[in-house]
Amino acid sequence: MCRARQLSAATVLSLVLLGAFMFAPLKEAKWTAQASEMVVVSGSAAPIDNAYQYDVITRRFVMATYTAIIGAPRFETEAARELGLAASDRQTTEVKVHASPTSAVITASAEARQVWVAEGMAKLTLDRGRQYIGSLHTLFVVEPVATTPARRVEKLRPLPLTTLFAMATVLTWAACRWPPRAKGSPSKDELM
Repeated sequence: MCRARQLSAATVLSLVLLGAFMFAPLKEAKWTAQASEMVVVSGSAAPIDNAYQYDVITRRFVMATYTAIIGAPRFETEAARELGLAASDRQTTEVKVHASPTSAVITASAEARQVWVAEGMAKLTLDRGRQYIGSLHTLFVVEPVATTPARRVEKLRPLPLTTLFAMATVLTWAACRWPPRAKGSPSKDELM
């Protein structure tokens, strides 16, 4: 009788959790936007005046340094503050800064639940980084190149799938561990 109650309780719990997961989305819609800037020689009219300048700019340490400066958390924080993001929006927003050393382009990619947040974070993170680099009076500066409009992306949410798998595993394990019920009714001697 006790095992029957345990089994029925496990079945009811499984059905309730499965019903809850039917309403939980397995995919999450987000927006991603990019803004790009190019490292150029300070004071030059053209982005690259000669091959030597291009060679110096595209050396690893130059691009890595500028990428690290622009990718500093300080500029993300300033961008979020300027956009007036709530703490919950800030936690669900991801900004990545990366560079293409062969083209001297630095790109900020932002992913957020709202289009204006993704576009604003990508653009403002680069703007704040560019302003800081400009204040250093270095040989190279960063100039805006392009901004890509935000696009919608669907991401798979692993938590509901992982939970369903774990639940199925535990129930299978529990069902296999319980000994089979004896056929027929037990005798009075067995009960006492």
